[in-house]
Amino acid sequence: MSRSAKKRRPISVRVVKALEIPPDLLPGVFHMEVLGNLEMVLQGCQGILSYDNKSVCIATAKMPVRFWGENLTIQSMTGHQFILRGPIRSIEFLD
Repeated sequence: MSRSAKKRRPISVRVVKALEIPPDLLPGVFHMEVLGNLEMVLQGCQGILSYDNKSVCIATAKMPVRFWGENLTIQSMTGHQFILRGPIRSIEFLD
């Protein structure tokens, strides 16, 4: 990668790479794991913006994230971790 391409990356990305630390340890960064299409674990959740059995919208520091599916259920929400279960059809990152 050229030197000019590296300079275009946000400073947080460069720090994470240089120090080899997990990106989810930085403030404002969320970490999401999707297990198949039946479970999603999100760390860095700041609250639930909306919820019904077909759509769940979660607040994170950077942007809201909406999950679409059928019979979605909130398995748990503890601290900053959120677990959603059900057939997840799509994930939308909102501005």
